[in-house]
Amino acid sequence: MREYDLVIVGGGLAGCAAAITLMRSVPQARVLVLERGFYPRHKVCGEFVSPEGCAALDKLLEADEVSLLVNQAPPIVQANIHVDGRTLSAPVRPPAASITRFDLDSALWKQAEKLGAECCEKCPVLKVQGDGPFEITIERANIHSAALINAAGRWSIFNRTKTRDRNGCHNIKWIGLKAHFAEATSSRSGVIDLYLFNGGYCGVQPVGLERVNACAMVRAEAATTLGEVFMLHPELYRDSQDWIPVMETVTTSPLYFRKPAPIEGKIINAGDAAGFIDPFVGDGMTLALHSGILAAQALTGFLKKEFNLRMAVEIYSHEYNARLLPAFQRARWLRKMISLPGVVRMPLARLIQMTGTTESLLKATRIAV
Repeated sequence: MREYDLVIVGGGLAGCAAAITLMRSVPQARVLVLERGFYPRHKVCGEFVSPEGCAALDKLLEADEVSLLVNQAPPIVQANIHVDGRTLSAPVRPPAASITRFDLDSALWKQAEKLGAECCEKCPVLKVQGDGPFEITIERANIHSAALINAAGRWSIFNRTKTRDRNGCHNIKWIGLKAHFAEATSSRSGVIDLYLFNGGYCGVQPVGLERVNACAMVRAEAATTLGEVFMLHPELYRDSQDWIPVMETVTTSPLYFRKPAPIEGKIINAGDAAGFIDPFVGDGMTLALHSGILAAQALTGFLKKEFNLRMAVEIYSHEYNARLLPAFQRARWLRKMISLPGVVRMPLARLIQMTGTTESLLKATRIAV
């Protein structure tokens, strides 16, 4: 039986953010990060890091690493929403950054290791028992931990069956797709384009010199490949004609939405394990980073023996609901708006364009930190 103060299941943005924050606050802590996959790897992600996400990276990474990731990443200074023959444009102020998950996950994972966390790849969790302390079973080992963070995403051992039962996920409706393309004739510098169509939407933004990321959320009956997605919007189809794929398309499904659940008993949920926000709002990466930071901050007092685990869990739940939950509520409203039938959506888009409220609409999607 291996003993740890904290086990974090999932080594993505939320998991590594928690490990880094905790190791900085309690350097002597025994922290284990268990990742079922390997790093680095591509994930379905719009790769849009809002200013609030960049602020989180300032807390998590060394100054030179932040400079490498943020300052050298393509800045996003404008957003264009292409819907029903109209283009709604607005500045992104302060600018966001376009950072690939391949690079960002790798940097955070290495930083967690550098600070003393034990990080294990290709290490799926088989069983979890207890309600604090916890016994975690992995292949060829049992682990004992005083505290536990579930940062294993939407479909983890913690919530897989429960989520299916709660959401009726046997009927797959939404899928996510993402790939990078070379775009030799790009005039997209500093701009993210969001293409809305019946059945979903697709975001396109630069991720390097003459390279773009195309990431879509679409109903399975409307499209199952990016090529099919591009054909659902005339401007997107035209823009994609000279694109050359530079990686295999990655997909994820089903995508589902539920009320966020930041805790389960005395287990802390972070990132998508707590709640999956509509990718349209562009703050999923930021939410993951901040939820990981909040989880570690709540556990710091527990590991310093200032209060018990139940109090730590309650602190995290309160902070999550106060600071992050409003973003999910606004995303739910936006998802309903963009899912309206075209005959309703068209006059709404016209009204937004006429009143010049596109920037206010975009700002409403951001979390307050």
